[in-house]
Amino acid sequence: MALLALVPPLVLAVSPVTGQWLFLLVLLAFIYYWQWYSHFAQLRQSQQLTLTDSGQLHWFSPHNRSGQLIAGGLVAQYFVRLNWCDSAGKRRHSWVFADQCDELQYRTLARLVNQSNWSARGPDTL
Repeated sequence: MALLALVPPLVLAVSPVTGQWLFLLVLLAFIYYWQWYSHFAQLRQSQQLTLTDSGQLHWFSPHNRSGQLIAGGLVAQYFVRLNWCDSAGKRRHSWVFADQCDELQYRTLARLVNQSNWSARGPDTL
């Protein structure tokens, strides 16, 4: 990944670009490095949320509030969609991808979402 970071400066160093093309390439390089840095910064955060057996969500992100898991989540092989209500009562959803946690944590999360879906259906619905 570090070698990919060197590609835009090398292209700018060996290509004869002037004027507005140089401005455009510098702008694209800035966007590229900004995205690269933001993805790198997300890797440093080791834990995004905790989820209790009762369905309480506690986020370690300033963007999300804590809340309660509600039914309607989606479980797939590669991701889990969490439907939850924050502390203000607003319905929200978040995605957790399989590569964001180890296999045991992902299976446990999927099981908890499935259990919340089944418990909300009730015994008389199919």
